[in-house]
Amino acid sequence: MWIEQVQEWLTKNDRTQAWLSRKAGVSAFHLNRCLQGKENASARFLAKLEIAMGLAAGTLKLWPAEDAA
Repeated sequence: MWIEQVQEWLTKNDRTQAWLSRKAGVSAFHLNRCLQGKENASARFLAKLEIAMGLAAGTLKLWPAEDAA
């Protein structure tokens, strides 16, 4: 899920949520609430995070990929 991807990226790159919110141009409060699962993230919000993190478009997904049955 995108939340784990962002948290792992922050740890791996020694960055903070505050840094990411500034770089992405999003509210630090909203980012924190989304990472806690208390607010929903929009596709536009995730796109801003991807740009700030230097990820390819569509890397962060709102829903985890379904396992093949």
